[in-house]
Amino acid sequence: MFENFSWKGKVAEAELFTQWPQVVGELNASNSRPETLVDGTLTIRCKSTAWATQLRLMDESLLKTIQQ
Repeated sequence: MFENFSWKGKVAEAELFTQWPQVVGELNASNSRPETLVDGTLTIRCKSTAWATQLRLMDESLLKTIQQ
């Protein structure tokens, strides 16, 4: 029933966005934030290219954490 209104996806997205510090760690979270989640693609804004690189290096572990 709720899937028809995309509630399940929206709740999961909100949970990811609000739990960002637990997903990436406090230091990374203070230097980045999730912006959008569209069709399975997460867009993250970082304070600098150095922080973007840091998150790219963590991409496999981040994906595992997000999927859990």
